[in-house]
Amino acid sequence: MPWRAGLPPALRPVAPDGRRPPPPLLPFGATLHYAGCGCPYSWAPGCRLCDWGDSWLQQAHASLLPKPGAPVRLSPIRPLKVAFCIPHHNVTGGLKMLLEQMRLLKVRGHHIVALTRSDTANTAVPPWSDVQADEGVVCRQDQRFRDVYNVDSCDVVITGIFHQVPEWLTSCAAPVLYYEQGHEWLFGDPVRFHEGSAAAAQDSLFHQVMHLPVALAAVSEGVHRILSTEFARSSLLIHNGVDCQRFCPGPRSTAAPSRVLLPEAEPASSGSAAQPCGCSPTAVGTCNGAAQGQKRSQWQAQWLGQPMRPQDVQQQQQAQQQQQQSVLLVGNPGLGLKGFECAVATLARVNRSRAIQVNWICQQQPSPEVVARIAAAGLHVRLFIDPPQSALPELYRGHDCLLFTSKYEAWGMPVLEAMASGMAVVATETAGVSSFATHNVDCLLAPYGDTAELAQHVLSVLEDAPLRARLGAAARQTALEYSPERVAEQLERVLYALTACRQELLALRLQALPDAQRTQQAAAHACAAVFAEQAAIAAAAQASKQRECSPTQQAPGSGTGAGSCSQASAAAQAGGPLHAVPSVGSLSAMSTQVSEPALAGLPAQSGPQPMER
Repeated sequence: MPWRAGLPPALRPVAPDGRRPPPPLLPFGATLHYAGCGCPYSWAPGCRLCDWGDSWLQQAHASLLPKPGAPVRLSPIRPLKVAFCIPHHNVTGGLKMLLEQMRLLKVRGHHIVALTRSDTANTAVPPWSDVQADEGVVCRQDQRFRDVYNVDSCDVVITGIFHQVPEWLTSCAAPVLYYEQGHEWLFGDPVRFHEGSAAAAQDSLFHQVMHLPVALAAVSEGVHRILSTEFARSSLLIHNGVDCQRFCPGPRSTAAPSRVLLPEAEPASSGSAAQPCGCSPTAVGTCNGAAQGQKRSQWQAQWLGQPMRPQDVQQQQQAQQQQQQSVLLVGNPGLGLKGFECAVATLARVNRSRAIQVNWICQQQPSPEVVARIAAAGLHVRLFIDPPQSALPELYRGHDCLLFTSKYEAWGMPVLEAMASGMAVVATETAGVSSFATHNVDCLLAPYGDTAELAQHVLSVLEDAPLRARLGAAARQTALEYSPERVAEQLERVLYALTACRQELLALRLQALPDAQRTQQAAAHACAAVFAEQAAIAAAAQASKQRECSPTQQAPGSGTGAGSCSQASAAAQAGGPLHAVPSVGSLSAMSTQVSEPALAGLPAQSGPQPMER
């Protein structure tokens, strides 16, 4: 149950300073642990090899922090060779931040190596990104990274997906940094308990990885606290940043949407205005400007020769003014954690009081269920599906409000990008958003599921111009604090701390090698379950598509594998995984090839020794 969602705002607990207490770190329960969760039996903080590594890393990191009164360092201590492991080529917030880190480090003179594993990709960096690496390496599914590239020559290896941690720990001598940016298992999403799903194996793998001697970095204070509270692990902060020169206030974009969703036009006798476009509420189609103009002309022609009363003119002017107000949504409608059912319910409440236009920047078309909810709510929604990354700043500008209704977030990049654009933000209370946003200062927050309070916040922003301006100005100032330069300094400090502890961390990994090998077998099992589940979903979607499409609907010569019934279309309709994972084939191969680990040449030690500093 959402935190205090059943209580009206007036009855929720309030702190002495007038602020509500922060949201819980774990929205679905008191702890992530349960019988058989994957953690070692009777583990205790301070007694693991990873605890020694965390201690050494914290010491090294603290020594690199700027001293009061000391001059600020504007250039790197020395250039590093940093390998970034690209887990997939999907457009996700986590991958975009990894690519941005690559860009920042390259600008500061570091040597960047992009590594990915794929049988179909030709480049390591996704084609939708303009980031340029110094070296790009594509490893095939049946190969290890060290088979195609000298990974030991790197100063640090960075990965953003926990499935890959065991592979790197058993095949690379360089320090490995796992950058935690959040996922279902970090927040204890109930999906991990679904029978017959692959989520349970991934949840167990995540718990096992957290006890390996891998360096951890956290994207926010919320993630840092979860890792500390649940796994007694120390992590170093590397915040996300936003380029406030690209994301800046400005007029609303005039770009045409990819799709337009409109409700059915209500009859004139109902007292409501007819819709300019007579699209079906369940149809999702392209509605260009010419078509809208034609529909609008037809609608206006019905009133020719009929004088309008003064009150009708005033109501029409007010309606036109209200229709100019826009609420922005950003995110993938296929991800349940984004909570778009809450967003639609909230906007339905708003729409009953005030006509609004909704603009939705999304990676894929909403499902028929979401489209039906939008139609039932009477909302006018313009979809901008998978726009180029270069177009995002323009699409963010000029809206009156961003509505962000995630169930949980490790950060919430759309919120920070909207703040940089000078937009008032209404969001759900999550650990990530609360790490940089403050209620009633630079945004308005409410618990997830409380559509009444969320709708009241949206209406307050739309109806109160001074409030909207104050929140937008404060939001812009908050965004300026999270500059790319600040992110680069945080990242460099972590990397230099890792290089300072290189030998000590390698010694720990040698002693933990049996545990890492067992965890690698668990990773192969988890990935196998994921791919089997995805194959079943794709096959079911393909079969459903073929049943729906008759031969007469196919183009001549298209065959059963073309047109709307193609496998690619079925895969797109089925939707992608919540988080892409490395190839099961590659991990299975790795699990049988760890007899020659890169750590084998290291001298064994009787126990971890404190690092001399």
